[in-house]
Amino acid sequence: MRSIIVFCGLFAVLSCRAQILPLNIWMENTPNNAHLKDLDNELSPYVGTYKANYKGNEVTLFITKEEDKLIKYSDQQFYKDILSIRYIVKNSSGIVLQNTKDMYLNDQSRFKILSMGTMPPLGQIAFGYDGTNCGVGWGR
Repeated sequence: MRSIIVFCGLFAVLSCRAQILPLNIWMENTPNNAHLKDLDNELSPYVGTYKANYKGNEVTLFITKEEDKLIKYSDQQFYKDILSIRYIVKNSSGIVLQNTKDMYLNDQSRFKILSMGTMPPLGQIAFGYDGTNCGVGWGR
């Protein structure tokens, strides 16, 4: 009797483990509450600070890696390692036009730029952008 109780307890503990899957699995194939992990270290090379000039404006991107970000859809949720981009845009006079670097961004916030997936053979990452006020400028 004691061995049956130990076996059932061990089975319960082992079967409750979170399901860990590679980063680039199709969303349709992702079970609820799974963890999509950056097992091949595809995201780390992109982490850092980048500066560029665009139409006379200085754009600074701050790219960080977030692990186990909760992703929710109407009928599905899972956790995923992602890249998050925050930014500062200044005009040619140095006046800040937009700054998300120190903003508190939650799931309802606009301004978020989050990675959606990687394309290792091309050395590319797809991002989604919520847009600014009222969703202006959103895109993928």
